[in-house]
Amino acid sequence: MSITCRCPNCNTAFRVSDGAAGKRGKCSKCGSEIAIPATTQTPSQPPSSTAAPPPISDDKTLRAAQKSVSVVAADAPIAVAQSPTGEAKYSRLTYGALTAGVLLFLVSCLLNMPANATVVAFILDVVITGFIWFVILAMIALIPAARRVNAAWLPIFAWLLVAAGVFDVAVGSYTKFVLEPQIRASLDGLIDSANRVAFPQKTIELKRVNYSLSYPADWSMVTEDVPYDPDHFVWLETPNQGFFQLYVFDPQVNASQVASNIITEFRDKQLTAATSSSFSEWGTYRGEGTALRGKLLSILPAEVRVFHTMEGSRTFITVEMCSDVSRQADQPGFDTIRKNLALAEASAGQGTGEFSNSL
Repeated sequence: MSITCRCPNCNTAFRVSDGAAGKRGKCSKCGSEIAIPATTQTPSQPPSSTAAPPPISDDKTLRAAQKSVSVVAADAPIAVAQSPTGEAKYSRLTYGALTAGVLLFLVSCLLNMPANATVVAFILDVVITGFIWFVILAMIALIPAARRVNAAWLPIFAWLLVAAGVFDVAVGSYTKFVLEPQIRASLDGLIDSANRVAFPQKTIELKRVNYSLSYPADWSMVTEDVPYDPDHFVWLETPNQGFFQLYVFDPQVNASQVASNIITEFRDKQLTAATSSSFSEWGTYRGEGTALRGKLLSILPAEVRVFHTMEGSRTFITVEMCSDVSRQADQPGFDTIRKNLALAEASAGQGTGEFSNSL
């Protein structure tokens, strides 16, 4: 005689011998525990109409079904692969994913911390954020584990941790290195514009024989250049290591050649990998200008603008140099000089104002 039973989880039918009556086994299909009922029928009794599902008639199928049930002692637990220490054994991939998830979590905490944060603040952030991550991911991992009896909770949790870590690191990196600089630059620009309106920049007026101009009060004049001729040349330095130079000549001076020499000197000695473009306006004046862009001393991205034109009986050349880092701070000063520069007419007996320029 044999006993027919069904798996309570996947409803698979099996037939086992009478010797397994009252014992427990494990379904080979889903791994659920099966309680084999005790037989209540004798060999002479015919099967009742309410008996278990029809027997399996195929001998080959019957033998396969009998082998698929692992019959153990009545009180024996379900067999689970265990490590020597008694803990459930998971694959190396699971432990690797768990380690990667923890590392990603720590990186995301670093990205989200302010630059001036203390060690204590970082530890508190790790503890609080880690607790929130654990609760949320553990609850999510328990959903598939609860729906499937033999589903392992730790691998699901580990891969959820990796996915959350990758997402948080990507968002944190984009925010810290892309969005924050853009937002900070925009806010600095708005604050700078508001400050210029509320607190107009103090300027110093410079009047010479051949020109007059105004420049910011926090700029300084360089007078160590030799030979120094304040009526034909002025050198102003910004607080951010930029500078402005003005050369004033009589018309017979070949200003185009002088400007070309200045450009060549910058290209050969000051700027590396320089590219050039042309422009024709400087303030209210029209003429010829060249803008050089490159790396100043192979370090800072910077721009040099050289402009020359003839106004009345005077020819002048301007040189502006400013790094990209200090452009926002120095640009208002350059604009002030462009708006206020005025050349004086040459009078009889004035010299050519020729001198050697030194960059």
